[in-house]
Amino acid sequence: MIYFTSDSHFAHVNILKYCNRPFDTIEEMDSKLIENWNSVVSPNDTVYHLGDVTLGKDGDRFLSQLNGYIRVLSYPYHHDKHWLKNYTPLSNVELISGLEVIEFPARDFEMNTKYKHSITLCHYEMKNWDRKHYNSWHLFGHDHRKENKFTGDFSMNIGVDANNFTPVSLEQVTQYMIDCGWSL
Repeated sequence: MIYFTSDSHFAHVNILKYCNRPFDTIEEMDSKLIENWNSVVSPNDTVYHLGDVTLGKDGDRFLSQLNGYIRVLSYPYHHDKHWLKNYTPLSNVELISGLEVIEFPARDFEMNTKYKHSITLCHYEMKNWDRKHYNSWHLFGHDHRKENKFTGDFSMNIGVDANNFTPVSLEQVTQYMIDCGWSL
């Protein structure tokens, strides 16, 4: 399975008040994020984390507790800059570009065609993205909205604040896009 997430902000004490997260302590939040992740992601799954893993210097400590092969959009600036400077490579983590376009055959969407479909991944919400006018999708985080609202574009906030503090599966993203009127 393939999953997407963003903005975990592990060990970021102020995120509790800035985003009104429903946890009494940062330890409770970190524990719940890890528990939720590992409850849906198996060791053989792939997770795209779109940034803001943690504000601190200990990204490896949190990433090492998470199931799956984790592809992190790495930005040499913003919140992740602290842990990226001290990052010790982990076997289940790959740092990838800050803007990534991935393609899936439509069969991954349980459709009977050989059509290739693209998804543009970026930490930030974009007005335009690669192949937008060719039915592609855009997944983003950063803004910490508590919900997803269809804006006329096939984009989705996959940040933890909008998704019950849990990674979102490719199937869930597909269903969201279909519910918004997407079709091949």
